Amino acid sequence: YALSKQITTWGPRAAGSYYGTFFDPNLDILTERGKKFVDNFRKTKGYAPGYVENFCYTTVHFLNDIVDKAGPGRDGIRKALREADVPEITTNLPVKFDANGARPSYLYMLQLNEITATDFKSKKIDFISFPPETLPVYELAP
Repeated sequence: YALSKQITTWGPRAAGSYYGTFFDPNLDILTERGKKFVDNFRKTKGYAPGYVENFCYTTVHFLNDIVDKAGPGRDGIRKALREADVPEITTNLPVKFDANGARPSYLYMLQLNEITATDFKSKKIDFISFPPETLPVYELAP
């Protein structure tokens, strides 16, 4: 898995390489809000956000919306989380949980086209989605 800041350290010889990630600033499916997030992040930090930054950004907004919908109290929040079925704000991928509270996972496969010391360009080659049963999340729960 590649972090955006890490990719810029690979150097120009890495052009043509493939990598997998959960989010990439070069995705052609970014929502308007996603594009604005990428632009603002680049301006503020000097590099593009990766999946860690996207996860933090989208999770805060998702939880804020859940609390707004549910109102105060744990029971309302639990119910709203169980019933959540909304698009992620940067990519429109569904945020929905199964009966065990796990979310299907996904992975983008990309090819690195250009790379500089501060930025890179890549192209989506494939998208893989898999159900939570394929991950060990159920083994982690008591």
